[in-house]
Amino acid sequence: MAVKYGLLVLLILCFFSCSLLIDSDFTLPQEIRIYSNHIILEWQNPAFSEKSNQIHSQRIYIREHGLRIWRHIDEIPYSPTPSYTLNRGDYTPGKYDFGVSIVTNDGVESAIHSSLDYTASPPTGWYIYWVMD
Repeated sequence: MAVKYGLLVLLILCFFSCSLLIDSDFTLPQEIRIYSNHIILEWQNPAFSEKSNQIHSQRIYIREHGLRIWRHIDEIPYSPTPSYTLNRGDYTPGKYDFGVSIVTNDGVESAIHSSLDYTASPPTGWYIYWVMD
């Protein structure tokens, strides 16, 4: 019986102490509704700008919002002002997250930087809801 009460107290303490760690200003990622036939993604490369001569290309990824598995959709040459166009006919209606990675001249790929990352703009992150009527 003492073990059951001990676990209950531990769970209650964890609930209250963990709830103090949650920021009351926490907001969810911003949903962006898209009704057009294409989307142009643009991003910056702040972490690698001083090493741009070592970057070979960038890989573009997509996943359904809420899922963990990324799908590689394309690789583009490195550009200091990168952009990528997605066309409506290539996707079903739904919610999507985007990611980009850097590939060096040696073939080493960085971690995927997601549209949901805190360094995205807005800082809460974003995803699209591609509405197709």
